[in-house]
Amino acid sequence: MASSVLEGVEPAGGAAQPNPPGSSWFSLRRKLAVGMFLQHYSLGLWFVTLGSFIAANTGDLGLGIFTAGFAGFAVGAASIGAIASPFLTGLLADRYIPADRLLLVLHLLAASMLTVAVNAASQATFHTALVGFFICYIPTNSLTNALVFHHLPDNTREFPIVRAWGTIGWVLAGVTVGWLWPSFTGHSIERAITPMKLGIAAEILSAVYCLCLPHTPPAKLGQIRRKSTLARRLLSGETLELLSAPTMALSLVVAFLAALPTQFYYGYGNLYFNHLELGHAAAKMTLGQIVEVGCMLLLPLLLVRVGLKAVLLAGVGCWALRYGFLAIVAGSSTETVRVVLMYAAILLHGAAYTFVSITLQVHVNQVSGSRFRATAQGLLVICSSGLGHLTSSVLAGISERTLLTSTVGAVDPERWLQFWLVPAAISASCWILIAVGFTPGKRRQIS
Repeated sequence: MASSVLEGVEPAGGAAQPNPPGSSWFSLRRKLAVGMFLQHYSLGLWFVTLGSFIAANTGDLGLGIFTAGFAGFAVGAASIGAIASPFLTGLLADRYIPADRLLLVLHLLAASMLTVAVNAASQATFHTALVGFFICYIPTNSLTNALVFHHLPDNTREFPIVRAWGTIGWVLAGVTVGWLWPSFTGHSIERAITPMKLGIAAEILSAVYCLCLPHTPPAKLGQIRRKSTLARRLLSGETLELLSAPTMALSLVVAFLAALPTQFYYGYGNLYFNHLELGHAAAKMTLGQIVEVGCMLLLPLLLVRVGLKAVLLAGVGCWALRYGFLAIVAGSSTETVRVVLMYAAILLHGAAYTFVSITLQVHVNQVSGSRFRATAQGLLVICSSGLGHLTSSVLAGISERTLLTSTVGAVDPERWLQFWLVPAAISASCWILIAVGFTPGKRRQIS
């Protein structure tokens, strides 16, 4: 039984007890690493290729159940889950069942929602199932992180190593769908429903594996009664007190602005690369995650050497640059230029994601005191991954409907050029607004 590895560990919220040297020490970390791997592998199997599947079944194509512009709105389902997630995870902090068992239930529910989506006969059913999936799935990210933090004695040093296995899982998911499957079967599945079916199997496997995770009992009843949950904090006067601080309010506005260009790539990147006949597109797109690991290792040094604002501007600039590259690809007739810029746009993901998302998390942690830290991070999730990404998804869907035809994959290069110029312009505008109006606050400014 997994719980025997950590007998005597304090309940969730307390510090983990040091583990004895030997096989149990390695066994614990191996189990946590595999759990983190499966957590990201299951989503990476199908989310990257979602836009390609929708495009292949839009209008008169394939199943014909989707309308033009739906790809952007479909990706936005994750944003709805992100908005609900802080409230759900806050309520789950008051849970009366172990975290490992709660993860099992959530993964099974996520698999059920994905099964409904796979068998959907209408766009409304498909979208509703996607929203249901992400409401179940997104809380598992924070629960998995909390479980890992709880069981690692030196989590500051060891957590990044365990978390890296999540990135490895995402990379191998792309390799599975984009390279391994076509290599063994002789045909691509990036426009098919198959990746989502693989995702169902992976979610079930994740649920079963939760039985192998270290037992993580709930907080003691006395602790639960004394501590307010994140949900209560977000609904209480703490939120107003945080927003009344100019530094925090400005930081949340910046987080919202920085998120606006993102969903164009997440919703249409794989579709576009397949349209350009980039072989094994899903596998090659994982090069961005490999660069992401390197950027995360460099981030602490860059924050000290060049400062938070410069790093943030570099990240937003990378978003503008990658969309500019994709627009040039659409307008270029030179094969070498097209190939080089396609790979450049993929590789820029590491800097674009890390220097914006992770930097903002660090900044919010710095300007909020310990009393407000959990609430501030919850607000950051709502403003960036929630409202920001949702608005971005709507803008992407409108741009598709306006600039591309219902048969998205068959549009002429000129229309794709116009499409990519939209997020390029949004990124450039956000860069200017942040450069002019954002000044990072001091550490622990709010207390």
